[in-house]
Amino acid sequence: MKKHFSTRAVRSIGWILFIFYLAGLTYFMFFSESLGRTDLSVGYRYNLEPFREIYRCIRYWDVLGPLNASMNLIGNIVAFMPFGFILPMLCLSNRRWYIVFLLGLLCSLCIESLQLVTRRGSFDVDDLMLNTLGSLAGYWCFLIAARFRRQLHKKR
Repeated sequence: MKKHFSTRAVRSIGWILFIFYLAGLTYFMFFSESLGRTDLSVGYRYNLEPFREIYRCIRYWDVLGPLNASMNLIGNIVAFMPFGFILPMLCLSNRRWYIVFLLGLLCSLCIESLQLVTRRGSFDVDDLMLNTLGSLAGYWCFLIAARFRRQLHKKR
């Protein structure tokens, strides 16, 4: 009975965290003034060439500045790590890597498409790749945490 309660508690906490995470992600992707999301005077911006922005950030690291370049590269990965970490907690069917991969890709595609349509950012294929990589990195962290949790329970 205790195991059932702990699993239910973990899932409940997971849902609360997931809702807060999605709310924060929505704010930063569409409404954050610090990321230039409120300027609607800019037209449609998009990049459909894979690795173009990634290459630009690496090549012009000094010109862009370490903060801006790393925000683009590392920020897109880190922003989706909670997605890949929390999702497997919510439902057993989300515990397969390809499900997390597909859901991360679809969520990122929706965000990028909405950014293009609302002109609150740009549609960038590199962001799709980095966000999906972040989902998988979060999933790997979940697997490590789950293994650690199982080992802890075995010792008790």
